[in-house]
Amino acid sequence: MPGVYKEKECPVCGISHRKRGLYCCQTCANSTRIHSEETKQKISESNRETSQSPERIAHGHMLKAGTLMAADEYAISIPDLSDRPDLDGYADASDW
Repeated sequence: MPGVYKEKECPVCGISHRKRGLYCCQTCANSTRIHSEETKQKISESNRETSQSPERIAHGHMLKAGTLMAADEYAISIPDLSDRPDLDGYADASDW
């Protein structure tokens, strides 16, 4: 039968599957990735350096002070212009 792979067993969870590849899902495929201690140390060091950058420090201070605003706080509502007498000659957008 074309398009069907032979049945095999996932080495992580043991489920039988007919999918392409060795693993039954992406979660099982990712579970076999193990970082070495050297890699973990490099990632931690990079995170520490990033957290000490001026932008991150300023962001933290603004967040703590409550002056940091979310994008939706900048949004404005669209006014209802149907009751404006000076716009009688224009069609309403809901009629388009």
